[in-house]
Amino acid sequence: MTKRQYRPTTRRAVLGGIGAASVTGIIGTASAKPGKGQGFPPRGRTEYSDPQSLGNGEIKAFHTEHPNGKWEYLGVEMTAEAATIDETEFDKPELVAIDFPGNTPFEWLGLNWMPGGHGPPDVYGVPHFDIHFYLNSQEEIAEIPWVNYPPGSDDPYDVDLADDQYPPGYFRTEAVVNGMGEHLFDANSHEWAEPGVASGEDFTETFVWGHWDGDLNFFEPMVTTEFFENLDQTVVNPISMPERMPEAGNYPTEYQMGHHQNRNAYTVVLKAFESFEASEQ
Repeated sequence: MTKRQYRPTTRRAVLGGIGAASVTGIIGTASAKPGKGQGFPPRGRTEYSDPQSLGNGEIKAFHTEHPNGKWEYLGVEMTAEAATIDETEFDKPELVAIDFPGNTPFEWLGLNWMPGGHGPPDVYGVPHFDIHFYLNSQEEIAEIPWVNYPPGSDDPYDVDLADDQYPPGYFRTEAVVNGMGEHLFDANSHEWAEPGVASGEDFTETFVWGHWDGDLNFFEPMVTTEFFENLDQTVVNPISMPERMPEAGNYPTEYQMGHHQNRNAYTVVLKAFESFEASEQ
């Protein structure tokens, strides 16, 4: 089986980034002043999960949908005590698992606090959050085994990731993390000079894709505590989307990170949902 290491960015991804990449502003009913975020997520349209603890703070998932389908948000809200957690005080990795409220293609939030980061250590070895938006149930994700396979060996999959689900500009890590899947990293993100080669720039935030046994299985913003500590405005970035998804439906094409000063909380949100057809695999 021929392994897929890197896919160059397609015209769709380039066009999708024009006017969408790294813009700032407030959406929904929020304040017009950058960084305030007083009205996000929109009140009266948002359904929250019960809060879960992380360190001295709290985390909750939320879903917001306009009744006429004008916008939709799926996200996680973290109190400042959670988003800027002290890695010297809370020095053990921790998983916060929350079922998403509302009707979306996503099953649950798996937020991993990584006080020492993870590999590659010269790239992602700093305190950060792995914020997984899973498309499969907790039971299905829990069954994924740990597999580490050397270059040139056969893939550990009964079915390889479908060509029409491969996100443009991403490269494979050739390691399946148990209870998650294989991660795909963005070669165009600032921490990479080229696929698999670190640029030397400090990692702050990026977007990761995950897959297992033929299908994409999670969307994952990765965000450092330092990024949250310095965040004083809302940042919106495009997601490099594949041609199709595992199942037909509406999926987000952007992710957003914001600080809401009125309640001293931070949100990481999937937004700009668009319709995708099911994979032909």
